Amino acid sequence: MAFPNDARKRPAATVSRRKVPESGQSMGARLQAGFVVLVGLSGGLMALFGGGSVLVVGVAMVGGLAVGSGLLWYLRWIVR
Repeated sequence: MAFPNDARKRPAATVSRRKVPESGQSMGARLQAGFVVLVGLSGGLMALFGGGSVLVVGVAMVGGLAVGSGLLWYLRWIVR
């Protein structure tokens, strides 16, 4: 019995489930950017829940992004 969506009759490229980012950006770069953003947001949230003003929250977020970038640089440096 023949099935219209039989995977055995399709070329191998259409059966593959591997997802390749369309933008050309690797998953490692996305993970690194997400790490930096996570550290930045955590600084801003700590300032927000600590009762800081909008300016303090913004400065904490920018500071957190700077710290996250520095931490990412250091981690990449020691892994090499």
